[in-house]
Amino acid sequence: MIVYHAEAAFKGTRRPIRGRGGGYACSPRIAWKMTWTRGARWLVVAAGLTAATLLAWLLTVSGVGAPATLSRLLVLFTSVWILVGVISSIRRGARAESDEVRATTWALVVLTLVSFVVRYVGLAFELTTHFHNDEGIFLEIAREMLEGDLLPTRFHYPHLLYYLSAITLWVGDLFPAVTASVASWGFGASRPRTPRASSFGC
Repeated sequence: MIVYHAEAAFKGTRRPIRGRGGGYACSPRIAWKMTWTRGARWLVVAAGLTAATLLAWLLTVSGVGAPATLSRLLVLFTSVWILVGVISSIRRGARAESDEVRATTWALVVLTLVSFVVRYVGLAFELTTHFHNDEGIFLEIAREMLEGDLLPTRFHYPHLLYYLSAITLWVGDLFPAVTASVASWGFGASRPRTPRASSFGC
């Protein structure tokens, strides 16, 4: 059984892969290719699932339409696949022989958790009241995108933010019960009495 070196997986170094008996299982060149192929395979699948999910979104907002069940499955598979890849990378880094790799891995994990907490605390800002008139522009443009206007004519902020907001609303519409539960449990928000399912707290 071949044991992969975590350092080779993280840094792409061409260190030989050792077998169970301590000898080299294959040449350094073949070992490097096998390590790279493992990561490349995950990356290709992740890119394919992401592209398929974006295509489903484009078909939905353009009026062509995509089956809701298929869109839900794509979102779920993409999320699970990326999450599994991230967890696998963390495990390899935490079990690496190199102290530098282990320290870097845990530092990235801690920084990610801290940044998530900081952003989570600020998500409820202006959820029910608006102190700044321009804060609702993301939601407004995102709604326009969901109605088929994929090329915003406003340049207050980079357009990537508008597209991310529109995709987030679309995902929320695919899972209305989950979205309502998260909004209620996490922020104390409830669904307003409006025809649109994505207008939480506005």
